[in-house]
Amino acid sequence: MRLSLIKSGTHPDGRGDGGRHVFTYALLPHACGFSAEAVIRPAYELNVHPTVYRAAADIAVPAPLAGVDVPNVIVESVKWAEEGHAFVMRLYEAERTATCTRLRFGTVPEKVSETNLLEEHAKPLPLTDAMVELHFRPFEIKTLRCVYSAE
Repeated sequence: MRLSLIKSGTHPDGRGDGGRHVFTYALLPHACGFSAEAVIRPAYELNVHPTVYRAAADIAVPAPLAGVDVPNVIVESVKWAEEGHAFVMRLYEAERTATCTRLRFGTVPEKVSETNLLEEHAKPLPLTDAMVELHFRPFEIKTLRCVYSAE
């Protein structure tokens, strides 16, 4: 067994990857085949450390921002929108399987639209009971724009 931690070219810059590098790696034996639950989620758990805040004991735990109901759709990132009072959520299908999921919001946005990666060409999505239904093709990435105040 071998492990290559860094492999980079030296042309045109022979110093391209010079300097200090920090790596985290793990072996993950699992009985089943490749799946989001067996491989991808444990990889996120290894590489994305939780953010922890101290709070007084009497502060209520806030509702989660959003969640999906199938394991092969990953909420990859959430960021503020480039324009307006909204945030952008990127999700992708991780198991090469066409699938449907319901994205449930903890705090209901005023409207949700599907956009391209540049947050353009918004197509409104029906929002019912704090949920939107999404249909994914294999490995498809979706970008959603979620508005929380009138624009």
